[in-house]
Amino acid sequence: MKILVLISPKRRMTTRESRSEKKESFLPLCGETPNPNPRRGQVQIELKSGKIRLVGELFTPPSLAGIHPALIICHGVPQAPPDPADRGYPLMAERFAGDGFVTLLFNFRGTGESQGNFHLLGWAEDLRAALDYLCSLAEVDPNRVSTLGFSGGAAVSIYVAAQDERIRSLVACASPANFDTLFRPESAQSFVEQARRLGIIREASFPQDLEAWLEE
Repeated sequence: MKILVLISPKRRMTTRESRSEKKESFLPLCGETPNPNPRRGQVQIELKSGKIRLVGELFTPPSLAGIHPALIICHGVPQAPPDPADRGYPLMAERFAGDGFVTLLFNFRGTGESQGNFHLLGWAEDLRAALDYLCSLAEVDPNRVSTLGFSGGAAVSIYVAAQDERIRSLVACASPANFDTLFRPESAQSFVEQARRLGIIREASFPQDLEAWLEE
């Protein structure tokens, strides 16, 4: 398996910068600015991760003749409410589709229109569900599936790739080595409260056991 790790600069960024500049800085690696009127398919899809419904978009190349390499884009842990004007992820998906990749962009549980609550191990289950879906498509070459992850999404893709041979290569951008700063006992409750404000933890009873949730 091929792994590329991109480390973000140590300059402290604002919340909005950390969400948008990180993605925009990656776009030059994908080529020039994407065509504003791409001739390729883009369809809304739904996945099932256990009992949780996940929502995403599938971007396909201009020609679906034959089979194609595939890419799953894994977003990071939200640090601010969604910004409709932020098209960083869709622009990347369009670019990769234009270059011949069947590209899946989806929301992990607790984010976007997907159901559920933020849970890192749950995110790993979600990525496996995305792999199941992508590898089931007739136009996808199951031997050429990659992931492109940012921050928490990068960490999850590394975790899953270590266990699932279907991921043949991955790019990890600004992946944390651990989540101690978020999940140490003295700061966990404040993180949960912040996650509720952001809407990534949606149920009042979640997590039922904070200590057990931290140990996961």
